[in-house]
Amino acid sequence: MNELPEVHSEESDILRLYKKLEGKQSAMKNYFNKELIKVNLDVASSIEAINVLSELLRDGNYVRDTFFDAVIEREKKYPTGIPLDPYGIAIPHTDGIYVKKVAIAVGILAKPIKFGMMGGEGEIDVDMVFLLALKACESQISLLQCFSDFFQCAEKINKLRAAATRDEIYEVLHKEIQIEE
Repeated sequence: MNELPEVHSEESDILRLYKKLEGKQSAMKNYFNKELIKVNLDVASSIEAINVLSELLRDGNYVRDTFFDAVIEREKKYPTGIPLDPYGIAIPHTDGIYVKKVAIAVGILAKPIKFGMMGGEGEIDVDMVFLLALKACESQISLLQCFSDFFQCAEKINKLRAAATRDEIYEVLHKEIQIEE
């Protein structure tokens, strides 16, 4: 009778690592969704931008009805505008209790709008908004680090700004922002 070969520990470790990475890859895909990307979003204020993106998340059943109000309240206390050249970005978010499913709504603005500057006084002009719907604080920290890495690279930012369609924006984000949970 032929016995099956014994699986060596190294092979088992590789298989476990592969399965772990495979799970992370599918988790990364779930953060960005083409239906949650708005191109040429024409809004007059940060509140209006957050409202439009919150509605996308709410309509997709990603967040609770109270999500928008919670994001606005947090934004008043802890603004999320990050200065970049020539325009900044904003990454508004709130506590995970307002989130049903993890997602990121993206607004590429038709024209810059004012957002409060993170960690400082005053406002900055922003041309991109990433509304985060995350459940765990650890996920927020990990994601914010990924965004920080992404936005420190002018080449990556320029790729995103050059993307003209929802599909192109999705491809840049999915390829360039590597999120680990």
